[in-house]
Amino acid sequence: MRLQFPSLPASLALVALTCTACTTSRDVRITVTNRAAVTMTDVKVDAGGQVMQTRQLQPGQTHAFTLKVQRDSDVALTFTRGPRTETARANTYLTHGMHGQVDLTVTPDWAVTTKIKLRTGWF
Repeated sequence: MRLQFPSLPASLALVALTCTACTTSRDVRITVTNRAAVTMTDVKVDAGGQVMQTRQLQPGQTHAFTLKVQRDSDVALTFTRGPRTETARANTYLTHGMHGQVDLTVTPDWAVTTKIKLRTGWF
């Protein structure tokens, strides 16, 4: 009986695929954009078992947070505008192993819109 080995191109393709899967980022990137006319202060994102914050977001400014999901949870945004503290929940739920991006935008009328591009698994 004679053993057959895959061709060199097939072997290289398999190695490249394996290396890509091993090095793919397992992070979730959450961006918060202020489209309102007033500065937001004490901006906090509670997601994946972590609370991340920045001191303020000027009108038109975007801040990005990067996390590894440590615990299954929803995504909540809390910020202060003047004397009022606002909290909004994104329409998404993070689970261990997810990666991708969640974009939160505070609109001029203080609504929060969400754009989600999340995946589980290696690809």
